[in-house]
Amino acid sequence: MGGEDKRVVDRAPDRIDVGRTGLYILFASITMFFGAIVSAMLVRRSTGNDWTSVPLPWLVWVNTAVLIASSIALWQDQRRAGILLGLAFVAGQCVAWSMIIRAAGPGNWFYWVFSVSHALHVLGGFIAFRFARFELARTYWHFLAGLWVILMILFVVMG
Repeated sequence: MGGEDKRVVDRAPDRIDVGRTGLYILFASITMFFGAIVSAMLVRRSTGNDWTSVPLPWLVWVNTAVLIASSIALWQDQRRAGILLGLAFVAGQCVAWSMIIRAAGPGNWFYWVFSVSHALHVLGGFIAFRFARFELARTYWHFLAGLWVILMILFVVMG
């Protein structure tokens, strides 16, 4: 019986599938990290009597718009524009931090912790654009932009 061997051969997962799985694990980790900080902020806000609203400078809103524009540019496959806008976001955040640090209060420090942690993840995004597949790096960037918008909503609602 000289028939052809028709066994199904399991293919190794494609690199993009492995990368996507790793990316989703990274998303879960980042979500848990920021969730822990949000929890700490909520506990601190409810147990202390010295909490005041965080006066976000106008530059924070400009930076938020720049980050969203960066994500849109990357969605449209405009890698250079997206990365340049991302760099502008980080530079703008450095200026905003100097404005926020001058004010006292636990809410300001929580903003600083959130934004510095986010900026470190953004810097990781720049590394991803250098070494990871563009599709995966772009997805990571969109996640970070969405995370930043959620954090800004949190600070508007929670003060």
